Amino acid sequence: MKKAIFILSLLLCISSEAQSVLQTVDKKLENLSKPFTFATIYGEDFADLIINGAVNEPESVSLLKTEVLSGMVIATYSSVKYKFVVHIPENTDSVSFVRIYNK
Repeated sequence: MKKAIFILSLLLCISSEAQSVLQTVDKKLENLSKPFTFATIYGEDFADLIINGAVNEPESVSLLKTEVLSGMVIATYSSVKYKFVVHIPENTDSVSFVRIYNK
């Protein structure tokens, strides 16, 4: 559990890319049929994008809550268009993923 919290804290310190988080999310979801209930994107890079967006673009993406459940840090973020639930596993052998809910 301490490892997952440390990873989450470390990710919060990393600066974001120049491109807006929501523009990147829209681009990732452009081929998805609308409306959608949720989409799941796997990989640490995309999880980092959402976390960094909340740090560097708080007017676009805001943190709602963080919890630790059964070996996984789950952070919930919100934007005007989406709700993001970021899953960061404590076990480094597992894959991080983001579930994106359409508002």
